[in-house]
Amino acid sequence: MKIKCSELERIQKRKNEEFKKNILFLLTKKKLRSMIDTY
Repeated sequence: MKIKCSELERIQKRKNEEFKKNILFLLTKKKLRSMIDTY
């Protein structure tokens, strides 16, 4: 049971990091687009 718990935590952590990366990526894309739009 304990092993499963830590496994789940690790998976959750990885998902969180991927999620953060995706958000950062989307934000930078939006920023770039808005910068391009102002030109």
